[in-house]
Amino acid sequence: MFTGLIQCLGSLDHVRPLDNGAQWTITATESFLSDCQLGDSIAINGVCSTVTAIDGATFTVDYLPETLAKTTFKELKPGASLNLEQSLTLSTKLGGHIVSGHIDETCKILDIRKGDPFWEIDIQINPNNAANLVPKGSIAMDGISLTVGNLTPETFSCFIIPHTIEHTNLQYKAAGDTLNIEYDMLGKYVLRQQDLNAS
Repeated sequence: MFTGLIQCLGSLDHVRPLDNGAQWTITATESFLSDCQLGDSIAINGVCSTVTAIDGATFTVDYLPETLAKTTFKELKPGASLNLEQSLTLSTKLGGHIVSGHIDETCKILDIRKGDPFWEIDIQINPNNAANLVPKGSIAMDGISLTVGNLTPETFSCFIIPHTIEHTNLQYKAAGDTLNIEYDMLGKYVLRQQDLNAS
């Protein structure tokens, strides 16, 4: 489990084929990895990933074909900027919202309006997933906990504060790029229960 508060901006160093999946080597910072152990979970652009090797300021993760197919990872190349967050502990401040690291869909950025100091980003979604969003509700985009602003059946927007711009990979994004989207877990449970009650 994660909070959606990015702790480190890492870089994708190497991508190696691993059967039909892939093995990634990522550079972070030694301070970020100082208490990391083999088998720990790290959210990488919002995807829950298991650490398989650590060497100083670098670590390795392995991805199944399913993960590559369901996320933006199939598009990323060495040099890509990555949002990193270690898993939630009982002593962690829950400053964002509960994020599982399981991606629901990938969505395209329609527009980014770079104001001073705030940015606004418009995202296109699958209309079938519109019920997962409510105004002022929570959304995780590339692992970043954000608040839903304007909402239509096929789009939503979020305002981005300067701190988030500076400390996440959103600073490198542009219209047409895609993001990993995870809808609020609590909302998904409510919708599931409603479906069961109606059947």
